[in-house]
Amino acid sequence: MREGHYTLKDTFSDTTILGWMIQTSNTEHSLPQPTVPPAALALGSGRLENKGQFDGKWLNEADPLQNAYAQANGHRINADPCRYFTMTERAEQELIKATNELHLMYLHATDKVLKDDDLLALFDIPRILWPRLRLSWQRRRHHMITGRLDFCMDERGLKVYEYNADSASCHTEGGLILEQWMKQGNITAGYNPSEALLDELAGAWQHSHAAPFVHIMQDKDVEESYHAQFMLRALTQAGFDSKILYGLNDLGWDSAGQLIDSEHRPVNCVWKTWAWETVVEQLREVSDTEYAA
Repeated sequence: MREGHYTLKDTFSDTTILGWMIQTSNTEHSLPQPTVPPAALALGSGRLENKGQFDGKWLNEADPLQNAYAQANGHRINADPCRYFTMTERAEQELIKATNELHLMYLHATDKVLKDDDLLALFDIPRILWPRLRLSWQRRRHHMITGRLDFCMDERGLKVYEYNADSASCHTEGGLILEQWMKQGNITAGYNPSEALLDELAGAWQHSHAAPFVHIMQDKDVEESYHAQFMLRALTQAGFDSKILYGLNDLGWDSAGQLIDSEHRPVNCVWKTWAWETVVEQLREVSDTEYAA
């Protein structure tokens, strides 16, 4: 707001601001929420004719990302490479709408917990971390790059199981391997809902507050390797420099107490595949006396 006025700026190249929408308590001209036909939420199932198209190596191992995936999973996307599932475009839209709504609900729930010591205590997070959590929430609650909501869906509607808010996987499977599977299977009907995932992630980084250099941290795990490689590709596309750190061996401290990598580069901005629980579990093993120190 400036001089009593608000200015709305569109920072995306493929969108246009059409105007304002005002919400009031008067419902005279409002429209009821549309209902979704149950059949539109039903998942479909089909099979490709098995012509041996998935026998042997059908992924491009010259591509570091596809090679990392093949090292973890072989040249397969599931146990039966000829079977696939489909959803309607209406179901896709309902998933998008539910994702956006639930993300906001989780943010509100997190805010409520962090403001209440009694609620926060229920999560078994060491108290030494509480001030840091609250400061991070105050400064960075909207600095979201990616997350994964796990849903089930059928004719009865949608149900969410959990929110992997900071360490989402399935990027490579959805954004790359499924595309390769469709080409190998010569599938022309429909489309992959994740086909633009790499571009979306690159856009998220471009509109983030990230530092010019991002360290990607992962455990020494073959599955995490291709998750990290996919994010490396998104960062490169977004114009960032980045480096993957495997475990903690490449980390150290300089004489001023700054965290640095093996090339003496300061570690200021991190995207990670491992869970915070890994660190929290180590802190739980530390005594109160050591906390004070």
